Amino acid sequence: MTNDFPNDFRCPISLEIMFDPVILSSGHTFDRPSIQRWLDTGHWACPITKLPLSEPPSLIPNHAPPEPNFQLYPRLSPQFTARPGPTNPNLHSHLPIFTV
Repeated sequence: MTNDFPNDFRCPISLEIMFDPVILSSGHTFDRPSIQRWLDTGHWACPITKLPLSEPPSLIPNHAPPEPNFQLYPRLSPQFTARPGPTNPNLHSHLPIFTV
């Protein structure tokens, strides 16, 4: 099942599904345990941009899901087969809730 998730749901460090996503000051999202290990080992730069981070780096919880890719969502859950629009104005598929 985890192989069906888009890469946007995976931590760029561990490549695993993120269960506790946090945002660095660089704007990139990581799974909290992975980025915390990165920081605990003395890295003071974003693993993606390589730009220096503030001291101490702040880890902001990321409660927003990645931008929807409607071509992928039908594979993840049947509830995402319809797109919001004039024919479905009340469909809130732009706010997906995933359970693993």
